This record gives sequence, C-alpha cells and structure tokens, in this order.
Amino acid sequence: MESVGVRELRKAVKVAEKLGFTQREKAMNLASLYYWGEQYSDLEPWETTGVPLREKQPSVQIGMTRKSINKVAGHLFGEGRRPIWKVEAKDGKPAAEAVNKALQAIQDEIRLEGHYPELGRLGPLHGTVAVAFHLFDGRLDLEIIHAAGAKPKFGRDNRRVAVEREIDFDDLIELDEFWRTTEEDELGEEQEWWHKRRFELDRTVEYAPIPGPITDPRQLDFKEDPELTVHHDLGFVPIAWITPIPVAHDIDGAPIVSEAEFRLEDEINYTLSQTGRGIRYNQEPTLAFVNVNTKATSVKRGADNTIQVESMGDGPGADVRLLEMGGNGATVAMDYVRMIRNLFNEIVQTVDHDPEQFAGALSGVALERLMYPLVMLVQNLRGDYEYKLGRLLKRMLAVRGHKGDFRVTAQWPPVVEPTSRDLLDYTIAIKDLLFDRIISHKKAVEVLAPFLNIDDVENFLAEVTAEAVSRSTMLDEEDDEDDPGSDGGL
Repeated sequence: MESVGVRELRKAVKVAEKLGFTQREKAMNLASLYYWGEQYSDLEPWETTGVPLREKQPSVQIGMTRKSINKVAGHLFGEGRRPIWKVEAKDGKPAAEAVNKALQAIQDEIRLEGHYPELGRLGPLHGTVAVAFHLFDGRLDLEIIHAAGAKPKFGRDNRRVAVEREIDFDDLIELDEFWRTTEEDELGEEQEWWHKRRFELDRTVEYAPIPGPITDPRQLDFKEDPELTVHHDLGFVPIAWITPIPVAHDIDGAPIVSEAEFRLEDEINYTLSQTGRGIRYNQEPTLAFVNVNTKATSVKRGADNTIQVESMGDGPGADVRLLEMGGNGATVAMDYVRMIRNLFNEIVQTVDHDPEQFAGALSGVALERLMYPLVMLVQNLRGDYEYKLGRLLKRMLAVRGHKGDFRVTAQWPPVVEPTSRDLLDYTIAIKDLLFDRIISHKKAVEVLAPFLNIDDVENFLAEVTAEAVSRSTMLDEEDDEDDPGSDGGL
C-alpha cells in the first residue's frame, strides 16, 4: 500500500507541472520519486501490449538511488557515526562546564538524535536540507523543512541589512516556505490545502491556508494569521540552510545522484525486466507442432502419456517441439547490468563491499582504503553540516541565556568503524600518552568518545570518578575487616 508521504509527493509533482513551478522544485521532487521507487507510477503496467518498452513500468526495480543515498546517510549519521557536539572558546579552550551541560540539555529537548536520519537523507538526495527551530512559551522545537518548497534570501542578497543586524553574509535574512496537504472528509473525498510561512529576523509569520484545487498561481493570495504569527525578536532567522556540496552562485548544493544517474538506473531496471521476461518464458515455453495434419484427429495421448500426431502426407515427419530461447543473451544482459551498476557506484562515490572478493576479516585501515571514494565523500559532506548545525545550536544556547564569544563544534568518529583490534591499538596509544602526562584524562576521554559512543564527556568522567571512589572505599573497608588490629580483631 502506498504511503501518505509518497502519495502527496506524486500529487505535488503533477501540481508543479500544471502550475509551472521552479526547475529546482521539479528536480528535487524527481529525486524523491526515484528514492521511493515511484518514478514509473504514471506509466502503463509492464504486461500492457502494444506500448513501447520505455513507456511501461519495468517489472523489476532495484532502487540504486535509494541504496546509494541510504549508504551515504548511514555513514553520515548512522548509529556510532553521529557527531558529539561541544562548546569551545575562540582560542580553542573548553568552554564553561555549565554551557556544555546546557548544550546537552538542548539536544535532548529538541530530540536531535531523531532528526539525524532525515538530515542525512535529504542533504545528499536534494543537495539542500533546511532545519528550523521554533520558540513557543520558552520551549524549543526542531523541524526539518523541505528545501524544494522554500525560497531563501541571504545576507549577501542585502548586505546593508546584514551589516546593520550583524548577520553573516552566508546566513538567512528571510525565508518563504510553501507546502501542500490533502485530507479526506467523511465521504472519502479529498480536500487540498495550500500553506505558507515566512521566517524573518524578528518574527515567524503564519498565513491562513487556502483551499484548493488551485489551477493558477494567482489564486494563491495568502493572508496573514495574526493569532498564529510569533514575534520572537531573536534578531536572526532560526534556520540552518545546509548545502553539503556547495555550488557557486546557487542557493542549493549539488545532490550526489542527478538526472544522468537516474538514466543509468532506468537502464538497469529495463534490462533486468527484459531479461526476466526471457527467463520466465523459458520456464513455460510455447508448444509448437511441426508438419502436423491439423484436419485429421491427429493429436492423441498415448498410453505412456506422450503426444501422438499424424504427419502431412509425404513430407517430413510430424514433430512437436518446445520453442525455448537459446544463446547467451541472459549472460550478456547480466554483464551489462553489472557494468552499469559499477558505473553508477563510481559516479556517486559509493562502494559495494563484495564478500567473495574481500573474504575474511579486514582491519579498519584496510576497509577505509577499500572504501576510499565513499570515505572522502562523507568527510566532505560533514563540513557544512557541522558549520551550519553548530551555528544553529549556538543560537539555541543564546535563547537559553548562554551568550559569549564561543563556538559549537562537532567531534566526528571515523567514517569506517574500527575493528576491535584497531580500537585496542588506539587505546594503547592514548594510554601511553596519558601515562607520560602528555594529555589529560579529559582529553583522553574526548579522543575515545566517538569510538565508545560517549555523548557527554563531563558526565562520563564524573561517573568514572564516583565508581573509583566507591571501589576505593569498599577496598578500605575490606582491609579493615582483615586487619587483626582493627576493632573487629582479637
């Protein structure tokens, strides 16, 4: 059954084509259709006859786009690969402990962990992902905004305002967000609604939704809803506009899968569908009668369950054959599919780990070299995520009253998860540095935190210290009980 999100997406694509929406919106919607495997939904079924091949839905789809995006997103924000956020002073020294605790509390309040999958999916898929926070009666809320339906305005677009309001030139000064929803009434009939919201430096303007259907953009005459509009007076737009692969003179970044790769996926799907049709035919081939006298009752079933036929006079003897497909067409087709799949992975920089080719346990270093294209891609994607999300988290700290000359940075774990042997070697090296007093206990824990999934270094150190004190107390008590000179001795 089709999900609500996919159904809305398909309708949005049709509406966009009808109303002539922007090319960037059409491109992002197309990418979403390929991700969800709905790119052929408007074509005729595969079984339809008399229709050209590429005007029918392929019977086999392998979802190369979805697989690649999920792989990149998993290495960006998957379990064990998420960043650990911390506050640092401008000189690189750690900020006050209270500020870092406040940062951890904010992450829990906005449930940042739950937003990572969507952040990691939309950025590589669309090239752009936006994340906004709202302030309601002192409470913070985080929301992912689909960039396809948003029109941003940056500080560089009005540098005078940016300088006056102390806004970075790459930061937002305005953003208009548009989206469309549908709902069913009691009779099962759908009613569509069009929405708009405007983010400004000092307020978030909500508009009353407009009922559809809409056939002309001039019908979208939105009216402000003063009851829902929020005057936050923050002095900035509470949105991070993230473009993991920036493109010069463009508001959007570059997606890792584009229309050229979509055509490669089409080629794979249709080739596999044609190959599958041939294989299915061979499983139940057509029965052909050769030189059989059809006028006479010539087809009989014998006692041994064989077909007996009469020939056509003095010609060649009658025969019954199965028309099976021969040759190496299926082999050639599968070689072709493998070639295209490899080209697709090479272009988008994803690597498939072939267990037959790379058998046995590989170290983290060996895996990193094997997956070098993917590692470099993920490392490049991390930069804008850290910069933009860090700035957004700093602003949330300011809302909570923590202002100062500091920055919020991310500590990322390795892209390729180390093996137990790698971790042991790394730990021994850190232990030697700690023993030689080159680094502190806190720095040692900070370095190992990504490997051990330690989110809050301060709390971890406090727990370790408390356990050490408790263990020491227990040992002292045991020594007192064993000491003959103690009060319990003879």
